[in-house]
Amino acid sequence: MAALLHDYPAISRDMATTVLDGDATLLYASISIALDKIGHVPSERPLHA
Repeated sequence: MAALLHDYPAISRDMATTVLDGDATLLYASISIALDKIGHVPSERPLHA
């Protein structure tokens, strides 16, 4: 978030949080679609065990 606020100083912290949350959601959706296309079923193990 610091980089976003540095590059765009007119953006408020709340707006930066909203933008970054939206980006994370879009990334998750893209990954989910890609995994569905290849038929991959992720394990239920946490990523950081």
